Amino acid sequence: MILKYTATILFLISFVLTLQAQHSDSVKHWMDEGERLFNEGQFENAKITFEKASKAVNENSNEYVECLNNLGNVAGYQGQPEEAIRYYQLALKKVQYSKDSIASKSSILKNIGATHSDLKDFTTAMKYLSEAEMLARKSGKSELIADCLNNKGIIYEQTDSIQRALEVYEEARDFYRSVNDIERLALVHVNIGVVAKNLERWDDAVNAYDSALYCARAIPNTFYESVILNNQGNLLSKLGRHQQAIANTIESLRLARELGQLNLVQDCLESLADQYAASGDHRKAYTYHKEFSALKDSLINDERISALSEMETKYEVEKKELQLAKLETENLLSEKANTRLGIWIAVLIVALIIIVITVILRQRINKLEQKRKALELVALTEKQERERIAKDMHDELGSGISRITWITAAAQRDPDQAIKTNSFEQIEGISEQLAQGMKSLIWLLNTGDTSWEMFIAKIRELTSQVTESQDISVGISGTDVIKGRILKQNAARDIMLLIKEATHNAVKYARAKNLHIQFYATAQGMTIHIEDNGIGFDMSSITRGHGLTNMMKRAKELQGDLSIESKPGHGTKIILNLDQQHIFTS
Repeated sequence: MILKYTATILFLISFVLTLQAQHSDSVKHWMDEGERLFNEGQFENAKITFEKASKAVNENSNEYVECLNNLGNVAGYQGQPEEAIRYYQLALKKVQYSKDSIASKSSILKNIGATHSDLKDFTTAMKYLSEAEMLARKSGKSELIADCLNNKGIIYEQTDSIQRALEVYEEARDFYRSVNDIERLALVHVNIGVVAKNLERWDDAVNAYDSALYCARAIPNTFYESVILNNQGNLLSKLGRHQQAIANTIESLRLARELGQLNLVQDCLESLADQYAASGDHRKAYTYHKEFSALKDSLINDERISALSEMETKYEVEKKELQLAKLETENLLSEKANTRLGIWIAVLIVALIIIVITVILRQRINKLEQKRKALELVALTEKQERERIAKDMHDELGSGISRITWITAAAQRDPDQAIKTNSFEQIEGISEQLAQGMKSLIWLLNTGDTSWEMFIAKIRELTSQVTESQDISVGISGTDVIKGRILKQNAARDIMLLIKEATHNAVKYARAKNLHIQFYATAQGMTIHIEDNGIGFDMSSITRGHGLTNMMKRAKELQGDLSIESKPGHGTKIILNLDQQHIFTS
């Protein structure tokens, strides 16, 4: 009888240890898999994997702190800074359980600082980065010190403290050298090159890019090499060394094509178009610009198709995982059924295991059902998004292509070479406007929901592009009235395109000298005033053109109220009233 009880106890101990070992292996697998997915840019899958790991470990453990830090990194890369900071703050509360608490705290504070930097809250960002640097120096981690310095350099660079940025970049470079971190050396040399270029220290900029290129080849990292060659080519072109610039960029293009990095190929093609134009070879500039435009259009379609394919693959993988889990559970229950333990405690343990597994399976089945419904919703949303993209592209390209067609036909009929040259210059200007417009549209499509601060920055960039080379002054005010809010993607796009249309009308038709854009916060949401001092028009006799119709459509999609006030000789004022529930995420 004693031997029988002993055998049962030994069996239970062995069973529990086996479960613990399997649990530990599962957590390590999830952590490793999450890091792999994160490095490959599969952020949503990485988030799911890290969440699994965080739920499977003790909250008072080093692994839990790592999970929270990783989840913060994922949220940051997904454009969710507030969510990232929340994870980092939770990690700080548990940081005492880390294996190296000082270094871990420094790393988390550095991440918080970098996130505030992304939000343009540079004062808060610098406070966290300074504390992180102090702890990093205390821990003696050279790479961590250098990372803090590198982030501080980015802030100095954005706040126009260019000389100070160069100093901290150089200090970070020395720390990376001390630990022979060639990969980060390559990156910091690129930063030094950018700052030196801004300071017009051309030789220093060239030397920094040469050093970055040397490091990239020493790693070796072909992707870094291609990026640096492209940047170096643009710098050399600016210095008038056109042949060397073109040679570097062609080599960058070759490497990018070997790697299959289509976005980098697109950058190289655009650089070559600019460099050949600067060197006076407009024929090759046109050839590369044409190839760049074709690839850009292709990438927009490929990204949408890839996103749908990834969702479908993810659904199938999770379905197979559930089937395997069910099979494993059935095998386990079968083995237990064939084992006669003879002791009531063993029966109780098996029963509890079965209950737990059943609950887990039920939860997973419910989650899969929710995900299936989510995928159906995504499919519908994707269809609507494709229709909206087609409309935006039609609006953006339609008028420009019509103008180019008309100018080309007129130039072909006119024998005067000077008129033809002027026509080609007009076509070049229109093409540049279309390219800049498409860049803004692509940014809106790829960014998702965007912060108010980033939106204002893009408005400034857009109005500058529209009024470039025009005798018109643009003022933007009231940008601080709605601070820290997040604009919905569709709302940001429609508001931006409406403002662009109004700016274009002020330049082209109103012949205005001044244009002022004013933002007001209201109890209901927001009001935008767009006012110019142009020639104005008679409201009773005006016929709606394509531009005015577009603005009305944008306002309707925003579910806003658009009104226009104008008199001949007294300019034009456009007033757009918007409800916050239609434009802000919360």
